[in-house]
Amino acid sequence: MKHGASGVAGSMTISILSYMGKVRITVGTEKGFIDPRKFNACIEDAFQRVFEAAVGTPPPPMA
Repeated sequence: MKHGASGVAGSMTISILSYMGKVRITVGTEKGFIDPRKFNACIEDAFQRVFEAAVGTPPPPMA
């Protein structure tokens, strides 16, 4: 896939599945589109912020 003038690739997929009280989220991108470590850190930070705002306490440690 070619990049446009802005340098932004056009391929990223996000799937969200909720089943039996559990939510699963998967993300797929073109190779080299996103730094995986930075992306994971941002997602974990966002999850903790949303969880704490909704529940009032930090989430339990992730396994």
